[in-house]
Amino acid sequence: MNIISRVTTAISVSAALGVAALLGAPAALADTGYCGYYSESRAVNSASKCTNKMVRSVIKERGTIHWAPYVSHGRTSWQNANYPSNEWYTYNFYTL
Repeated sequence: MNIISRVTTAISVSAALGVAALLGAPAALADTGYCGYYSESRAVNSASKCTNKMVRSVIKERGTIHWAPYVSHGRTSWQNANYPSNEWYTYNFYTL
């Protein structure tokens, strides 16, 4: 194997690992909840048992609670800003 093909192979493997890490990051950072997944920035209404519920992301940051909008099944409730000093996060839902 010559040097060019070794370098090309190394670059390809490195790029593939980088893409895999990026694609895997959101799921790895999300917690599992009753209606799907939630994290510091969103709540995903993805569980089939929540087709009759709406979900929203909730975060407490520097003593203030931020409520994202409610979303129906198959949608994501996003916080409208990035809160770097969060104290906790969760989600809540209501039944339709």
